[in-house]
Amino acid sequence: MTVNYASGDFEPDGDVDFVDFAVLADAWNSELGDANWNAICDISAIADSVIDELDLIDSCLRRNDIGRLPRRSSWSDPDLCTNRD
Repeated sequence: MTVNYASGDFEPDGDVDFVDFAVLADAWNSELGDANWNAICDISAIADSVIDELDLIDSCLRRNDIGRLPRRSSWSDPDLCTNRD
């Protein structure tokens, strides 16, 4: 398996999800030399040796599991999203 951290898959399992977000969060606001620095999280277009909103934006643009709802047929309550006005 080829590991491409620039894709945002920081704990390479083939997708970008909340586990990858947690890796980024652990390195949040760190700079090269800080105890929580993680070079694989510095994925912004400009590698600036800082883990910040630029890296978060790039990671979010690559996500493929965050925010995806299950199919309605898999919900136990089919009326869960019914407007009850």
